[in-house]
Parts: sequence; C-alpha cells; structure tokens
Amino acid sequence: KANPQSYEILTALGKIYAEQLHDPARAGNVWQLAVRRWDEVEAGKEKPDNVGRHAILLRLAVLEEAQGRIPEAVRRYEEAKQVSPHPEALDERIRQALLKFGQSTNDFPGLLH
Repeated sequence: KANPQSYEILTALGKIYAEQLHDPARAGNVWQLAVRRWDEVEAGKEKPDNVGRHAILLRLAVLEEAQGRIPEAVRRYEEAKQVSPHPEALDERIRQALLKFGQSTNDFPGLLH
C-alpha cells in the first residue's frame, strides 16, 4: 500500500513503536491518528472494516490500561465493544482493569449495563 495515511499502515506503525521501539507515547499518538483515519475512510461505508477499528481501539485500551489511565482505557474498551464480535469478553476486561486499579464499576455510571 502506497498510502501513508492508511489506518492499516498507521496501526502497524503504532505496533512497531509499542513493541519494538518501546515508545508507548508515540504508539498511542499513532493509534489515535489511525482511529481518525478509520473514521474518515470507513465510517460511512455500508460494510466498514469493523475488525480494523476493533484492533486499533483494543490496542489503545490496553496501552491506556498499562499506563494506569483507567477512565481512558474503559472508554476505549467501550468503543471497541461497539464493533466487537464478542462484546462480553470486553466487559470482563473492563472489570479486570477496574479491579486491578482498585476501582469499581460504580465509579463509571452506565458502564456494563
């Protein structure tokens, strides 16, 4: 693909920053850009690439969780649930993230309902 603005390329680039270059801040920035590009390219389509969106959002959620930014992580997990083939699995990830950081679902009204 010769398109440097492609959300797929940005997703892969974010993975390189996260896993090989150990630069989570840059990885997060690139994945946020990937979400915006996905919105520009796919959002209006009859059959959008929900697998791609799910992958980007899940990476962002895991990154936010690892950084201890639980509200942001929960928000990304909730976004991922909207396009996930298994949203119940993300409910469990949200519960685990909240428990790990000593928070409850009561701290996030409307969550998991």
